[in-house]
Amino acid sequence: MYIPSLPWPGNGMAHDSVRAHSGGVKQFDCCLRRSIYKNEFELTCVGPSQSVRTGAGEHQREREHKLDDDMIRLVGKHHPDLLSDTHLRLGKELEAEGRLQEAEYHYLEAQEWKATVNMDRSNGLWEEAYRVPKAHRGADAHKHVAYLWAKSLGGASSVRLLTKLGLQAAAVDHAADNCSFEFAFELSRLALKHKTPEMHLPYAMYLLLLPCF
Repeated sequence: MYIPSLPWPGNGMAHDSVRAHSGGVKQFDCCLRRSIYKNEFELTCVGPSQSVRTGAGEHQREREHKLDDDMIRLVGKHHPDLLSDTHLRLGKELEAEGRLQEAEYHYLEAQEWKATVNMDRSNGLWEEAYRVPKAHRGADAHKHVAYLWAKSLGGASSVRLLTKLGLQAAAVDHAADNCSFEFAFELSRLALKHKTPEMHLPYAMYLLLLPCF
C-alpha cells in the first residue's frame, strides 16, 4: 500500500483511515509528538510551540471514537455487506469497555436489539432494557422484558412495576405460558385474584406432563 500524502489540519492532529488493496482498513492517528505526563494528562504537540493538554483517558476515547467513525464510513462505502458485522464487533468491544451508550448505538445499527437488552439487563439497567424493544422492535417484545424485570423484583415490588406499566394480566399469562407457575400464582394472588382459578388447569396439565420430560 502506497500513501503519497495525508491531509494535515490546522490543529496539527490528523485522523485518517485508508483502504488497503487487500480490502482491509488502515487507521492513522498523527501529530508532531504525544506524551503522557504523570499518568494523568496527555500532551499533544500540534506545532513547534503549541500543545494541547487533555485527560489521558478522555483524549483516548475521543481518538478511538473518531477512528471508529472513519472505519464505519469506509466499510459502508467499500464493503456494505460487512457493515452489520462491523457494528456488532464494535458494540461488543465497547460493551466490554463499559461504554454502554456507544455500544447500544452500534448494536442497534447492526439490528441486534437483543444484544442491547442483554447488555442492559446484565448491568441492572432494566428501564433501558425495557425501552429498547418498545422503541425499536414493536409488537410484544417489551412485554417479555417487563416480565423478566418484574420476576427479578418479586413480591409487591413486581406488582407495583407491572401496575405502572399496565401489564399485570399479560405478565400472569406469560408466566403460565413459560411454566413459571409459582410466579404466576404469586402475581394473581397479589393483584389479580380473579385469574387464580384460571391457573389451576394449565398447572395441573403441566404436572401431568412433567414426568414425560
